[in-house]
Amino acid sequence: MKWIIILFALSAVCIAQQPSERPQAKISSLGLKVREVGTKKKDHDNWKSWGSYDRDTTRQKTVEVEVTKFSRDPADGVKVWVLWIARPAQSNSGEFIFKREVLPLNLTKQFEHVTFVSPEIVENNQRYYGYYSSGTYTSGMKLAGYAIGLDYGGETSKPYFSNGVSNISEPAKLKALIAEYEKKGKNRRSSRSQSDQPDR
Repeated sequence: MKWIIILFALSAVCIAQQPSERPQAKISSLGLKVREVGTKKKDHDNWKSWGSYDRDTTRQKTVEVEVTKFSRDPADGVKVWVLWIARPAQSNSGEFIFKREVLPLNLTKQFEHVTFVSPEIVENNQRYYGYYSSGTYTSGMKLAGYAIGLDYGGETSKPYFSNGVSNISEPAKLKALIAEYEKKGKNRRSSRSQSDQPDR
């Protein structure tokens, strides 16, 4: 009985001496650096004849995103979010989000993570009908820029805005654009769901 009591006491001491769960780093200890490293533009003629044409313009930007952790504590569940912002092809206003990307990172053991985002964007379509045309007809959109930030521990960092979209840097404006983007996404999903229903 004496040995049982001694062993129980030693087990209790070992459990008490186990280190508590390691605290997580705070979002204020994370640094975000964004650098545009390339832009590529490509025209594709759908058809072309006697000076007339139907042309799609594709643009691709490559952006380097570097996240640095200035703490020895782990940072599990860090996410980089990227909002690609566009405007109507023939306007310098009317910004909207046409694509959102979310990239999960693991900063448990490392202090730095570098990733690249580089979507290919079909911006607009141009039609010109040569002698019979009074000008070029342009439809679609044009890439205005991007906003990039971090989500971590239920908090969001201050976003980085490229030069072309600094006018939406106010939190209320960005929040309204995100709400509109999510609303359009719900409408698209609802439309697809209805189209999948069998005819009655």
